[in-house]
Amino acid sequence: MRDVMRAGTSPIEVLRTTLATLGFGKKNGVHENAEQWTAPSGRCSVTIHAGMNSVPAPRNSHLIGNLKIFELPPGATVDGRYVRLSPAEISILVVLARARDRHVSLIELSNTVNAGAAMSLRALTVHVHGLRRKLAENRSSARIATKRTRGYSLTADEQPSRDARYLM
Repeated sequence: MRDVMRAGTSPIEVLRTTLATLGFGKKNGVHENAEQWTAPSGRCSVTIHAGMNSVPAPRNSHLIGNLKIFELPPGATVDGRYVRLSPAEISILVVLARARDRHVSLIELSNTVNAGAAMSLRALTVHVHGLRRKLAENRSSARIATKRTRGYSLTADEQPSRDARYLM
């Protein structure tokens, strides 16, 4: 790799070539300053950010209640604490966050979560159930709401006032 870099090739091109040689596939995304490469097994991914003058690229994020969802590199935090999520769970969160207040149908969600073939509806409901559990465990105010005929949406619970807790 050092020999290639000495030959005048940019480090980004060397990285792209190395990833392609290892069998990683490039995902086309909506981000113009980043590209994501995924291993054939889907268990490992690499995100390349193109920065100017050593300044890191800004992270595109969505804030729903105390849940912050990052698109690239993908991830989520609750009150600044990292939440351990599977790649499918992160994909579900990103799709729901992009939809804002709109409900996302199960078919639409199953087609956008996986990079390749659509995820089965049963697998999708299992991932949503796990995601709901993890959000609750981490005390997130964001919840996944289900509308029977329309699909899922991501909403933020209103925090009850201090006096309202005593009235319950």
